[in-house]
Amino acid sequence: MGEIDTDGAIGSYDVPGVFEMPFLAQRLAETGRYDAVICAALVVDSGIYRHYFVAQTVVSGLMEAGLKTGVLVMPVSLTPLLFQLTPEYQTFFHAHFIKMGSQTAAELFRLQAVR
Repeated sequence: MGEIDTDGAIGSYDVPGVFEMPFLAQRLAETGRYDAVICAALVVDSGIYRHYFVAQTVVSGLMEAGLKTGVLVMPVSLTPLLFQLTPEYQTFFHAHFIKMGSQTAAELFRLQAVR
């Protein structure tokens, strides 16, 4: 996939965990400075919460933030069933994140044209 030209600025923000992503996404959308917000996370089963519950909760919150503000809020959420902190897994998921992020950005630009 090629590079996408943008006329505006792109911001990058970190949050302590995925549960904070919908809150920050809504706050950023409410500023009026962004045409869209993309939130990315690798959600793994930590033994405290089941990763699929966490991912579903966060994606629902992101959708709600977008609907409340009228700004596109799009998730890039990877939820591997058995993630291990090994070079092989890190390399695979790093490449997969780049692929999914690129696809999400392309879809975002396509959806922006609908406005």
